[in-house]
Amino acid sequence: MNEQESLQIIKTMISRAKESHHRNSFYFILWGVILIAAALTEYFVAHQMGSNFGFLGWIVGGITGGIISGVYGSRESKRLGYEAFMDKVYGATWGGLGSTMVILLVCTVVNKINPIPLVLLITGLPTFVSGAITKFKPLQVGAFVFWISGAVAFFVPVELQSLVFCVAIGLGYLLPGILLKNNETKGNVQSA
Repeated sequence: MNEQESLQIIKTMISRAKESHHRNSFYFILWGVILIAAALTEYFVAHQMGSNFGFLGWIVGGITGGIISGVYGSRESKRLGYEAFMDKVYGATWGGLGSTMVILLVCTVVNKINPIPLVLLITGLPTFVSGAITKFKPLQVGAFVFWISGAVAFFVPVELQSLVFCVAIGLGYLLPGILLKNNETKGNVQSA
């Protein structure tokens, strides 16, 4: 392999890493919107209307988001014809979060514990890792928002925890997702 071929391989890898990072804005925006809708549903249905069905927003949102994410991810992989290293890193990081959340939610619901503070605290880690790996500061700041909001949620009444969650998701997922999308449109996103 000569010098030109080596440089071309490196350029291709960098390009794939950037493209992989760009595609992630979709997930942050999708989950930001879905989770805010679910939290607002809980707040209004359970805490304002007094109904026992406030949890349905979480179930519908989780299933809907999972299906949309899976279909989108599958289509993107087929469209590109390859899986970049960053795709594997993101998949492992966020897949680990998903597995952790399922276990956490089952355990907290069975024990009648509101999971919101714990969910916020745990969500900070993959958000921070994603921001650090991709050198995208808004995600790193978003992680701190999750950690602070998780701590705050432990000290506010349960009725208000879903509103704390909305603010955290808005600042930790939705805003970074929109900024990432804007950078992607401009072609200004740094890669790892």
